[in-house]
Amino acid sequence: MNVNFFVTCIGDALKSRMARDSVLLLEKLGCRVNFPEKQGCCGQPAINSGYIKEAIPGMKI
Repeated sequence: MNVNFFVTCIGDALKSRMARDSVLLLEKLGCRVNFPEKQGCCGQPAINSGYIKEAIPGMKI
C-alpha cells in the first residue's frame, strides 16, 4: 500500500518524533511512505488562533 504522508508545520517543528514514529509504524506495517513535494499550508495554527479569513489564502497550493 502506498501512503502519502503530509508533514504539517506543527508535526515538523513541535511533534517531529510523533511524525517520525508514524512513518516507522507505517513502514513496519508494509506501507510505502511517500512525501509529496508540494505540501501547502493547511492553516491549522492560524485557524486555531481564530484567524480563519487570514488562513484561507495560504491554504491553497
